[in-house]
This record gives sequence, structure tokens and C-alpha cells, in this order.
Amino acid sequence: MNIKIILIASIFMAIGGWSVRGWYEDSLDKDHLNNAIKQANKLAREDAEIFRDSTEVITVIEKKFIEVEREAVEMSDICVDGGDEFIKLYNSSIKAGNTETGTNSATN
Repeated sequence: MNIKIILIASIFMAIGGWSVRGWYEDSLDKDHLNNAIKQANKLAREDAEIFRDSTEVITVIEKKFIEVEREAVEMSDICVDGGDEFIKLYNSSIKAGNTETGTNSATN
């Protein structure tokens, strides 16, 4: 009878030890998972901050582009439209200012 009690106790101790070891290993896995989740959350926050900063920079660049585009439209209203008329006017101004040939007229 003593042997049966010792044998049953040994089986329960083995099963208990196996269960405890499983719980311990599960807790280690849980710790690794929790650390991975914390690292992923940290990286996500950093990425969100970078995204927010980059969208702010893009917004500033877009505003500057709109401002430059507006100034270009205003300048195009002031300046002579490109094409043949501009080239003729440009060539005439060069001829008018050319003092080496002795001509000061824009009609040459």
C-alpha cells in the first residue's frame, strides 16, 4: 500500500511539475509578447510623429507653391506674352541697343 501511495504521489508530482513548468514557459512567452507589443506601439507613435511632421512640411510647401504660382500669374499679366511677338520685341531691343553697328533704331 505504501508503494501505491508513493507511486501515485510521484505521478501527481510529475504532472504538477510539468504543469508548473508549462505555466512558467507560458509566462516567459507572455513577457516576450508584451515586450514586442510595447516596442511596436513605440514605433507606431514615432511613425505617427514623423507622419505628422511631414504633413506639416508638405502643407508649408503647398502654401509656398500657391504663393509662387499666384505671383507668377500676376507677373504673366504684367509681362509680354511669349511667342513670336516677344521674340520680335526682344530682337528689336537688342538691335536698338547695339552701338557697335552704329544703329540705334529698333527698325533695323
